[in-house]
Amino acid sequence: ITYTDIDKLLLNNQAWLSNNGGVYETLSGDFNLIQKVSGFSQVVGAIAAVDVTGITNISGDAVMKSVVFSGGGNYVNGNSPYTGYNFTTDWTVDCPGIQRESDDVAGGNFYYNGALTTGFTQTISNGTAVPIQGSGTFTATNLFRFTAVSNNVLQYDGKKERDFQVNASISLRGDVKDEYYAFIIAVNGAVVTESNSIARISRSYNRTGPDTGNYSYTIQNVAINSVVTLSPGDNVELYVQRLTGSGSSNITIFSENLSIK
Repeated sequence: ITYTDIDKLLLNNQAWLSNNGGVYETLSGDFNLIQKVSGFSQVVGAIAAVDVTGITNISGDAVMKSVVFSGGGNYVNGNSPYTGYNFTTDWTVDCPGIQRESDDVAGGNFYYNGALTTGFTQTISNGTAVPIQGSGTFTATNLFRFTAVSNNVLQYDGKKERDFQVNASISLRGDVKDEYYAFIIAVNGAVVTESNSIARISRSYNRTGPDTGNYSYTIQNVAINSVVTLSPGDNVELYVQRLTGSGSSNITIFSENLSIK
């Protein structure tokens, strides 16, 4: 069955047995609302249970829930921009047998992919918060309804505003003792104050005695946990701000990663 250019399409409690062939249901053209609920599709030798690649526009919402996919065949011919998924961001999908897809399960992470023993340098010349990127290079993985914009920036691609749990960790070393630094989540370049995590630059002496320069700066770990509210198109990244001292100073970042879901 092919459904084309339907304003409001409701498919309720349909059952497709394994002796069917071809594509069971094809959707193409423009839609306003799509809802496919309940029922099942047993797929063995057929081309697909559902083909949504011909949809050119969904002006409202599309929902597929409680439809059971079984049989081990090809369940969906899809057009998702995200690896391992089937549908665009217009859809809310929760069906046994296929991936759950909705803004509720959007998420992703990034991490510094350079040498962990050398890291990269971040220069801070004033008390203003700046992105933690310096000369570092990053890899983004497990992206669903998120896009890696550049370096350590993830952009939310969903259709609805929602709250996200953000967890991040940073390993660092400073070059000026006793300075305080704040590591912060930022949304669209504005710091989320309640996410602040503080580190004080410390150093350890290689021998006992007076401060004669025979010391090394200590690598420290900082964890950040916070809840942020994102609207479609919002960006998330990590910032650092020097809270004390003056002039210019450097910190070396050995690892930096962030996950959001």
